[in-house]
Amino acid sequence: TYPGYVFCEEFENDGINLEVFKKEEENEKQRYVIYFYYGNVKYAVVGVDSKEKIKEIAVEYQQAVVSNCFLNN
Repeated sequence: TYPGYVFCEEFENDGINLEVFKKEEENEKQRYVIYFYYGNVKYAVVGVDSKEKIKEIAVEYQQAVVSNCFLNN
């Protein structure tokens, strides 16, 4: 869990689960944190934008992490 954030949803991409948390800012904007685990490492993306845009960024990040780890093995 993330202090001040509430669980929003979970989704799957290429067999990896990503969890979405949100927090309402004082200016009434939503801040999102999306995280996933790959191996024993936790990766996260944080942003203030539309939830769908942050999800797209998180998926791209997840794909880059997986590709980079694959190339280094």
